[in-house]
Amino acid sequence: MAISFEMSGRGAEVESMLTLEAVQNLALSCGFVRAAVAADKPLAQRCDMPAFFKAQGVTSLSGFKSAFCETPLRAPTPGQAPPPKPAKSAASPAASAAAAAEKAAVDVSKYPGLAASWSEREWRIIPKPGGGACV
Repeated sequence: MAISFEMSGRGAEVESMLTLEAVQNLALSCGFVRAAVAADKPLAQRCDMPAFFKAQGVTSLSGFKSAFCETPLRAPTPGQAPPPKPAKSAASPAASAAAAAEKAAVDVSKYPGLAASWSEREWRIIPKPGGGACV
């Protein structure tokens, strides 16, 4: 079954239809054809998948699949600039400071037990290439 950009954004409903061959046919229908390649050549040789992916702002088939399933896409044209990446929402300074303080919090209740067992632990030095070592 052929896929089209009208099907994008429908989630898992269309994921099973996004095969490599279907995406290559979609790229050809949008005009992403390699120059100087005869029409009787295999589909993989005729379509320009890197340019198609770049126009969609992705770098691989799996990236295209996830973008196609998650968001409605428009058909690109050859030479089109990739869409802008969505800006990450900036958290308020107070929220980021609270998150940093929570991350830095250390549970010190285990310290006495760990300090007592420090000398009883077995340590070994593992040699690494280039003359380095780690404990």
